[in-house]
Amino acid sequence: MGMYVLPLNAYLKSFDSSAVLVASTSSPLQIYGGDTFTVSGPPPIRPVPGTRSGLAASDSLTTGNTAYWVFGGSAAGQPGAKYTYSEDSQGMHIGVQSAVDGQWAGYYAVNGNTPAYLFHARLTLPYSTIPGQSFNTGLYVQTGGPEINYVTCAAQTSSSGYYWAVVLATGNATYATSYKNLWFQWMNNQPLTRDCTIVTNGANMLKVYLDGQVVYSNSTMKLGYAYPFQVFIEVQSSYSGQMLFGVYNNYYATTNEKVTVTNAPAGGSVQIVDSTNKILASSPVASNGTATMLVGMYALPLNAYVKVYDPSNTLVASTASQIAIWGGDVYTVS
Repeated sequence: MGMYVLPLNAYLKSFDSSAVLVASTSSPLQIYGGDTFTVSGPPPIRPVPGTRSGLAASDSLTTGNTAYWVFGGSAAGQPGAKYTYSEDSQGMHIGVQSAVDGQWAGYYAVNGNTPAYLFHARLTLPYSTIPGQSFNTGLYVQTGGPEINYVTCAAQTSSSGYYWAVVLATGNATYATSYKNLWFQWMNNQPLTRDCTIVTNGANMLKVYLDGQVVYSNSTMKLGYAYPFQVFIEVQSSYSGQMLFGVYNNYYATTNEKVTVTNAPAGGSVQIVDSTNKILASSPVASNGTATMLVGMYALPLNAYVKVYDPSNTLVASTASQIAIWGGDVYTVS
């Protein structure tokens, strides 16, 4: 430096062994002999801990422990009707057999006190056809009041074939009196096992996912459901020739379908990313530092990272590893 007339007005730049620029002063500065400068590393990645879980209830329905559920149904009160339930590694099996062809008999598992607005189960209809009459299986979300008012994601089979449907029913304290198909699809190579997710506030909003696709969505309904809701998995049959079963697994309920991240850099973004770096959900960060992402279309939990980026798309915060992510979860950038 002594050969120069000091100070030098210049940049300081640092390169790695591959001649790639890794650090630089942001502008020219005055440099004297004897000056010492330190290359600063990038700021540490901040943690993103969970501050509230959205999980309200979960049951794989494969453990053999059915204590979460109460069992019942019209079949129990019909002379000659048969019913049963059990669990194994495939799921909960609920079976019913009508006493007389043409007379409906049902049997169900119900939980009537779950503080949640999203409900999911994987349903299997084991039969593409049956010899006669009809049989159905479904996930039901019903008002917590005495009326038989509910929405169901269900499959039904008969001698003609099968279909999947979303049905809204209203009734009195004894039985449903009217039914409205909100969505319907006849066979069309549909699978016999499907993930059903019902999201509702019991008032004006109802959304139903089938295998991750929205098949019905409405925010102007007049449901009038008392909260907390009753949740049923149920089979019904009008066929007396044999016991018919529905199979259920991966039941869960969450407070909603949103994942919220707070204290993030305004103008940045938040992503939920899996182990292959696939982005499962993302959201811009609002001026209040909050980002909200929908995950209701997935079978939960997601095993993924939560990553937070600043407005220049630089990673500034992340979970240290993959975590189980549920709808309703809240995370905060520390």
